[in-house]
Amino acid sequence: MNTRNKPVMRKTRLALVTLIPSLILVLVATVPHTYADKPTTTALVTDKANLPVGSQFGVPDQIALTNSGNVYFTSGAETALFRWSGGTRTRLLQAGDPQPGFPGSVTEDFVAANLTVNSVGRTAMVNFFIQKGVRPSRGVFVYDGTSFNKVALSGEVAPGSGGNTYRTFNQTQINDSDQVAFRGRLEPAAIGPLGLFFGSPTSAAAKIALPGETAPGTGGGAFLTFQVIGINNSGQVAWISNITGGTTPRALFVGTPSSISKVAAIGDPAPGTAGTFAGLPNNPVLYFLNGNGDLAFATGVAGGGATTNGIWIGNGSGPPSKLMVNTDPTATALGGNFGGGIRVRGFNSAGKVLFQSNPDSGASSSHALFLKDLANPAQVAYARGQSAPGGTTELFDFTSAALLNDAGNVAFLSSLTGGPSAMGWFLGSGTAAPTNVALEGQATPIGGVYGLRGRQNGRLNSTGQVAFFADVIGPNQIGVFLFTPSGGTVSVVNTADTLPAGANSFVNASIPGASQDQLAFYAQKAGGRVNLCTKPLHSGNSGITRRIGEGDPAPGIGGALWDMSPGFGTLINSPNEVAIAAGVIGGSQYPAGGIFSHNASNGLQKIAATGDPAPGGGFFNGVFLAESRPRINSQGQVVFFADSFTGDFGIFIGSATGGVQNVVRSGDPSPIGPGTIVDFPLDVESNDVGQVALGITVQSPGPVFTNALVVGSGTSAPVKVIAEGDPGPGGGTVSGLHAFMKINNAGHVAYVVDLTGGTTPAAVLIGPAGGAQSTVAQVNDPAAGTGGGTFASFDDQTIEVNNPGQVAFFASIAGSIVTGGHFLGSASAAPAARLMEGQALPGGGSAGVITHFFGIMTLIDSGQMSVQVLNITGAPNLFRQVIIGPTGVLSELVTDGQKAAGTGSTFGESVAAVPSTTQDRLVFSAVLVDGPAKFGIFSDK
Repeated sequence: MNTRNKPVMRKTRLALVTLIPSLILVLVATVPHTYADKPTTTALVTDKANLPVGSQFGVPDQIALTNSGNVYFTSGAETALFRWSGGTRTRLLQAGDPQPGFPGSVTEDFVAANLTVNSVGRTAMVNFFIQKGVRPSRGVFVYDGTSFNKVALSGEVAPGSGGNTYRTFNQTQINDSDQVAFRGRLEPAAIGPLGLFFGSPTSAAAKIALPGETAPGTGGGAFLTFQVIGINNSGQVAWISNITGGTTPRALFVGTPSSISKVAAIGDPAPGTAGTFAGLPNNPVLYFLNGNGDLAFATGVAGGGATTNGIWIGNGSGPPSKLMVNTDPTATALGGNFGGGIRVRGFNSAGKVLFQSNPDSGASSSHALFLKDLANPAQVAYARGQSAPGGTTELFDFTSAALLNDAGNVAFLSSLTGGPSAMGWFLGSGTAAPTNVALEGQATPIGGVYGLRGRQNGRLNSTGQVAFFADVIGPNQIGVFLFTPSGGTVSVVNTADTLPAGANSFVNASIPGASQDQLAFYAQKAGGRVNLCTKPLHSGNSGITRRIGEGDPAPGIGGALWDMSPGFGTLINSPNEVAIAAGVIGGSQYPAGGIFSHNASNGLQKIAATGDPAPGGGFFNGVFLAESRPRINSQGQVVFFADSFTGDFGIFIGSATGGVQNVVRSGDPSPIGPGTIVDFPLDVESNDVGQVALGITVQSPGPVFTNALVVGSGTSAPVKVIAEGDPGPGGGTVSGLHAFMKINNAGHVAYVVDLTGGTTPAAVLIGPAGGAQSTVAQVNDPAAGTGGGTFASFDDQTIEVNNPGQVAFFASIAGSIVTGGHFLGSASAAPAARLMEGQALPGGGSAGVITHFFGIMTLIDSGQMSVQVLNITGAPNLFRQVIIGPTGVLSELVTDGQKAAGTGSTFGESVAAVPSTTQDRLVFSAVLVDGPAKFGIFSDK
């Protein structure tokens, strides 16, 4: 008898602990679980297929410039790391290679996120790689020119964390002793707290601070978040933290593993003014730590009268010292006072701060880049209206990027007016007039001319060399160039160059897409150009067609397509039309971007691009996919955000054959009462019939700002679903809308609201625009399957809704040892438990701590769900994907460490499964180990 999918009844014992005064009572509940046989997973395509991809470099991603003039760079969506030295490009590591020092491992796609370099040419990075039978590995490494040396590794116990282990890392900063400051995310929670750590290849990592620990100088407040600013050669680390409790919401710190000092906090007195610090933006690139342990920062001032902003320097040993404020005289040939628009751009070990400001009307220029220390008057690196060297009649305008080294050299990128060139890179100082590095429209060393407005990033070393990105108009390529004073400019790499021999084929481990009969996926050579490919679902590794790729001609605008991003997922609809968003170089507009689709009948076509007429007036400027999980519906429509050259912005929907229509634009009349729409602060989601759900902010007379959730389309004006101030469940009033929502084909929207004044502080709701809203679940309601627990909070990022109106969501739980789980409910059915912490799993073991995690849950019309379980107890703690049937029957889709049928390899890391457009199958990508295939895409059928 065929027993496939026949439920098998099992039981497990779940211990529930209830606290009663003077007594701890242990209850034992019997919870039945049903399991179906594991579906057979099928390999749809692997990296061993004959992939139709070229061997030219992809778009350069990151660069790091050493003092000796070597350039480290990543390319091809960070799938390979290279070093350029004296004209030679050497591959150091690529996707599919073993991570050095870890035999049998497989490097993933992002091999060098957070690439930073010290003055002796050593590079710090975060590498992602997979090992057999081990949770996905992430490590902080220092490359010393020969070897990758480990600083910290996922799975290792994080120092000072009470036994928690590292999960992943980011924001690396390195000093000349190879000491690295970094943020580490901790387990057991898969998206647990981010702590701040410090280590080197030759010394054990040490904790600097963790969330919840007391933040000195904040009135008893505790660290909540960390943003790494830098580390100096004395081992001092600077960072900015949000603070919970205490006397301030945010503060700057300098510290080591043994000592932490507050530098400044919101609300502290602002020396040199009558006011207090206000603002302190939570962006680490706006602050600079120098070699002396001093931190330069710009911030606003509250209560200072005419003094509203300025720059200070501090180190925690006492109050910071004022460098300048907006009301100070510039004391330069420009005259006037510094004025507003103040931003720190650099800070060197000589104590000089590089900053930009917009002097007031008493000055001879309305914008300038200044150098100043605490002891001396400011120097002007350049001023707006000054003649720009290297051009014809160009004048300096505004600063787009600026860099400072310890020798006092200033490299800067400025917009230009009055001549044919719109932008240029220059090298100067406070005492030497700027010299030309590169002008937009100037000839490059490889032919064509520089396009700089699309690539505004560069690096400066101690000898005054400048490495910078540029588009190459004419050949329509992208490159990295190196300028040497008195030595000219050379090409480091460009997308016309051929990859060094030995580039691995790579099936991108992003979210694939599938229709009834076609698989869509991204593929490339490691470090090479990105391509969107399709293949018949039943043809094994054959029948692959390249549909769209970087370097292709851009229809309807001219030029070439670049900057395709696999991170958005793969867009395909039921008629097998695919879509992408991409940048465009060399077209009728520059810089430009667009959204394009490809089908068998018409080939590649434009949906919308920069310069196109915008419905309702004006012309598109920036054009971007709007949805958190973008899609192309069965009509070939894509929803996108665009701003215009006149400054307004909106949400639009369009197709290659049906044109573009306006859904909503800033300045449109409010659909919730008097006022106008001024912003779109929430997620955007669409359905298969062209309806679009989105959040809007309405400004009413007063002014009063109100957020609302609405549904519109290209043919109908937005209609309110719910708004702040509306009555909600439990007798409360809606006080806030969570960012993410979903809409089904019936136009019903599932979402989370915050409430005040009633019996519950939050609820999951569902309803149509213009109709009654129904409660699916609310905080304090009993939570099924938790042994008496109640809903404590809901995560909007996991909300899913199917066409019959069922809603899947994650909730945290109070009053139970079960702290969280996944549920399925509707307007007419109470939420049913679908996967709970502690629940036995098919394949062995039990679900460990379940946390919200964006993109790990799917729901189809039958009520079937799929969930990626990130923590398992009682079995090897490897990622597992579970299918939950319409009645709650569980089956194991895949567990990392199992054999990947048809590949000769083993699953190393599987990515959350998504349904095909017809919902008749699940597809997922995976990194493979212990065999010939390293990357693949699989199906449950």
